[in-house]
Amino acid sequence: MKIRGFRVELGEIEYVLQQVKGINNCCVVHKESNNGEQILVAYYVGEIEYTLSSLRYKMSRRLPFYMIPSYFVKLDELPLTSNGKLDRKSLPAPEGLGINIGIEYVAPRNETEEQLVNIWSDVLGIPKGNISVTANFFELGGHSLKVLKLLEKINKVFKVNIKIEDIFLRADLNSQSKLINGVSIEEDTIVDNYKKNNCVKTKLETVKIFALPFAGGNKYSYSKYEQYCPSEFEFISLELPGRGKRIREKRLEGLNEMADDVFLQIKDYLDKPYVIYGHSMGAIIATLVTEKIQQYKLPLPIAMFVSGSSGPVPRNKLLRNHSISDDKFIQGIYEIGGFYKDIHKNKEFIKYSLPIIKSDIKALDEYVYDGIEKLSIPIHVMIGTEEGLNLNVSKYWKEITNDKVEVYQFKGNHFFIFNHPKAILKLLKEKTLLK
Repeated sequence: MKIRGFRVELGEIEYVLQQVKGINNCCVVHKESNNGEQILVAYYVGEIEYTLSSLRYKMSRRLPFYMIPSYFVKLDELPLTSNGKLDRKSLPAPEGLGINIGIEYVAPRNETEEQLVNIWSDVLGIPKGNISVTANFFELGGHSLKVLKLLEKINKVFKVNIKIEDIFLRADLNSQSKLINGVSIEEDTIVDNYKKNNCVKTKLETVKIFALPFAGGNKYSYSKYEQYCPSEFEFISLELPGRGKRIREKRLEGLNEMADDVFLQIKDYLDKPYVIYGHSMGAIIATLVTEKIQQYKLPLPIAMFVSGSSGPVPRNKLLRNHSISDDKFIQGIYEIGGFYKDIHKNKEFIKYSLPIIKSDIKALDEYVYDGIEKLSIPIHVMIGTEEGLNLNVSKYWKEITNDKVEVYQFKGNHFFIFNHPKAILKLLKEKTLLK
């Protein structure tokens, strides 16, 4: 069904709401407001009286703004028919009973913003009236392929030469408007804003998941995981220098240097329960970071979760050759699922992404593991059925921990993680939460 031009799945909204602590049962329906507008209304049963800001925060962490209900209504119980099914006709009208969250909308204030709204609407397939000046391109469904379409249209309409990295640095419409109009944004301000909005926004009652990128990845690589993350967790995608939000910073050439950077990002936020997760290159960085945490006698993670890796001692030579020709390198990444559709055929994208990926692979090529001491935490290993790894990888991970190692298989190639975010998050929840 569609609400204000957006396609929404009521079951998906109910799933997210059901994950909120203290909510025992819920349902989401669409109704017509007094002015004839189609709206979403959530009804829930639970022991906790949530405030407006609390419910809005919890829902917005995992759903786009257009899927957040206009009203939340707390009931003693959901009405049922004689057959035990939900009696939707008996649900009370929300006006006066629920919490109207009033999602903020800022209309275009000048010609540049108006033209940008038109462009975003065309690229994202979203009605213009639903695009706020404060909106984030990626939070509205933008991805690498759509970045290229956005870039092409902006440069053509405004006769400018905006680069891919500019979009990652300035993902909101307001900042893009300023960039087009030549309003300078100091690099220090961009970096400060990144640090301000990255991992420091932690909540005491949640278990933090610090997620580390794979080769060539950035903080937007795990957007699906942030969307589907259970309410008991806070999914925090960390950014390495030289990519995404930190594209202006110098790329790090070694895995140990990357681990040092991650350690500095998270070291002040380890006083509450957390886990560390990394895919492929991120799995090795996760190991190095955890070793450093143990070395400095800081609180250790509940567990370490890794995927797409046979361990920190290099064995799997999958694309571990940064010196091959660009064409062969690109084709290799495509074959293991590392590119979205045919985006690798776009010269602008390759010009932006290939140096980052090759730099990361070079770091993997040159890395030599010299673990100081074994870890004292369990390690949960996830592998794809078609990526050339098998259950025997457990013996390699057991070389670096005194605790247990468990291996789980998911259908797919090296980038199976893109196809199983809900299942992987469910596994993290089952293996992490304290009984």
